[in-house]
Amino acid sequence: MRLQSIRPLVTVLISILALSACTSPTSSPSSSSGTTYTNSVLPSTLTITLPASLAGTTTAGTTTTASLSRIQSLKPFATTGSSSTYYITAGGYYQIKLMTGLMQSLVPVLDCEGILIDAVISQNNLSPGTYSSKTVTLTQGMYNAIAAQLPSSEAPSSTLIGTSQRLNNITYKTAGSGTFANSVQFTISDTSGSSESPTYSWSNDRTKLKMAIPVQNGTTLTITYDSATKSSAFQIVSGTMTYTMAIEIDSSSTTHGVYVNLASGSTSSGYSYSLSGYADDNGGLVKTTVDYTTDSTGTFLYGSYIEGFDGTGTLTYAVASSDGTTWSATTYTSQIPVTNYSSKETNAATMIYGATILLTTT
Repeated sequence: MRLQSIRPLVTVLISILALSACTSPTSSPSSSSGTTYTNSVLPSTLTITLPASLAGTTTAGTTTTASLSRIQSLKPFATTGSSSTYYITAGGYYQIKLMTGLMQSLVPVLDCEGILIDAVISQNNLSPGTYSSKTVTLTQGMYNAIAAQLPSSEAPSSTLIGTSQRLNNITYKTAGSGTFANSVQFTISDTSGSSESPTYSWSNDRTKLKMAIPVQNGTTLTITYDSATKSSAFQIVSGTMTYTMAIEIDSSSTTHGVYVNLASGSTSSGYSYSLSGYADDNGGLVKTTVDYTTDSTGTFLYGSYIEGFDGTGTLTYAVASSDGTTWSATTYTSQIPVTNYSSKETNAATMIYGATILLTTT
């Protein structure tokens, strides 16, 4: 599976701003003056801040990792006779970096779209209901907030400040039951016919948020945020495969420390893996367990990894086990991650991540 729809998300966003202006600017705009727009209806915080060791070199709508196919092909060991070879390039830390990179690519786009729909609701004093379309005036503050989320090469032209933009097929609900009592779904599209229809749901006190967006081939991406537990979750459901990552801030850390948990499984193949760990600006440690009920030859496979990395995200420590008990060393031997993060990694495996619970909460 390849998440080729991430990139069109930002393309659609820029296209609607660049091509759908309904009126001319009312004054000479500046691309740098004025305040920054803050949501008044939707929550303003979409996710937690990642530490340097997990943050990827990504921009909105792009990621340095091309696909999710490597997640599904994660293998514990290549076995020849009685010897096993550790797949160092397909370990758990790679999977974490892949998922955080995809999340980093998606969040700025959802943030920009959230600004637009929040302004549609507030500028039009929108009551709950269904609307075929509504327009919103792009203010200086909205422009500043949107431009801050996008690469400078892709930011909309400042000449659009003061113009009207249109969003279609809006369904706005409030005062419902359950945790997510409020929601808004809308369609954002460009002149080529490309469109996306995200749904934002949030609690009455605006402390809990869920964003879901369907993309191509039946794949659905969901991100949740819980300000009470300071945690985020990112889930991808594609066919029989589900990938779920949860990250929670360590309130005792002064270096952006986070606990992380990642799991994947298939309802058809018996394949699964689970990962727990800890990371901050200086590095981290993760433990991964991979389990195949059967592989292509009908053989049961099992394997575990423990991997450590430094603040730049470079792998510095790795051991592997075919039974979870006896560990084989690799050429990555630095003990610094083990010394600094072993206890934190152990705690990560037993934590209950609030944002993960929100994935199935209504």
